[in-house]
Amino acid sequence: LDDSRIVDAIAGETHVFRRRADPAASNVMMHPKRISFVFDVSASMYRFNGLDGRLTRTLECALLMMEALKGIEHKYVYEISGHSGESHHHPFVEFGNPPKNEKEQLAVLQRMYAMSQYCMSGDNTLLALREASSRVVSSGAADDYFVFAFSDANLSQYGIRTEAVSKALTHNPQVCPSFFLIASFEDEAKRLVESLPAGRAVLAMDLRNLPNQMKAIFQS
Repeated sequence: LDDSRIVDAIAGETHVFRRRADPAASNVMMHPKRISFVFDVSASMYRFNGLDGRLTRTLECALLMMEALKGIEHKYVYEISGHSGESHHHPFVEFGNPPKNEKEQLAVLQRMYAMSQYCMSGDNTLLALREASSRVVSSGAADDYFVFAFSDANLSQYGIRTEAVSKALTHNPQVCPSFFLIASFEDEAKRLVESLPAGRAVLAMDLRNLPNQMKAIFQS
């Protein structure tokens, strides 16, 4: 692994291994990849953070994404948004306008934390997933479109069935969606992973595995 490109590996770059053949042989990137990161910032994230650190893990995920993509915005154009019981769309970072420094990154994380702390209970996961797919495609030309959603899998409480989640994830055939489950009540997250189409849901309780999990999605 080329040490100078570890950040690219975290971000999912597919050509991070030194080539023994012609170094000019590579896939030509016509447009950047476009990614919508959708985070669950509902009240349950704050309420149960003391139990299993789910909100802390959410913020760590967001920071990891911002850090991994810093400096390679010409390859990866992204947004960060959240959903709660109050709305399906809380914009935190807009396409083409990533945080420029640690101060701006901190401001994003503070807004995410505050939203979860003060929002009303409820769930808008399904609409958030559908709208994210529409936004990422309409944001501009891209070689690939991705939606990465992060949730605590607290869906059954609101009567959300697996079939509805699957339909929301596959709302737009142009988009490659993934549902990262960073917390769970009992085995709900595991059951959701087993019930959704293969590869669409990922158990992400240990953030040390997240870079490799995301790289596998980019390379699939």
